[in-house]
Amino acid sequence: MAGQHLFIWTVMCIVLERKISGAVEQGQHEDLQQVSVGECALLPCLLPLPPPSLGDMRVYWQTDKTYQVVHVFNKGQEEFTHQSPSYHNRTRLFTNQLQFGNFSLELCNVSEYDNLTTFQCLAFYHGSRRPTYQNTTLLVLREDVNRSHDGGDGNTTLPAVAVALLVLIFIILVLVWGIRKRLKKM
Repeated sequence: MAGQHLFIWTVMCIVLERKISGAVEQGQHEDLQQVSVGECALLPCLLPLPPPSLGDMRVYWQTDKTYQVVHVFNKGQEEFTHQSPSYHNRTRLFTNQLQFGNFSLELCNVSEYDNLTTFQCLAFYHGSRRPTYQNTTLLVLREDVNRSHDGGDGNTTLPAVAVALLVLIFIILVLVWGIRKRLKKM
């Protein structure tokens, strides 16, 4: 009977680990990007079709709630006159990729101020009434949170912790089962 309970607990632990692992994988969104303080983030903006002419394009990078201007590409040129001071000298387009519809933006020297900021890429084609847009939200990790205490790279994930916890529970159950079996023989 105790062996049957142990088997059921083992199966439940395996199922629970897979559900936890699946929830973590499903909870990740393409529009959420993790970056550490001081690093550069790549904010993607890929247009579905290459632009007919860069001279007919207007692309605005802005924040979603405060509408701060992060970066502007207007009629074939980058413009910095309306750029928010907090993004001055921190942004860069990949100019050799623009002709292919890649208006992704590199945002450097990320700070905690950028945490949970959603950046919008709004692209207007010549004659279009509605912009094409993409959103990316930054999750900025402080360096002390991103590093483990032993100097490792901080790659511990929830599934690995869940598996370790389940193995510990399994060992405890086996020990309890063995102790109960010995007590019954006495």
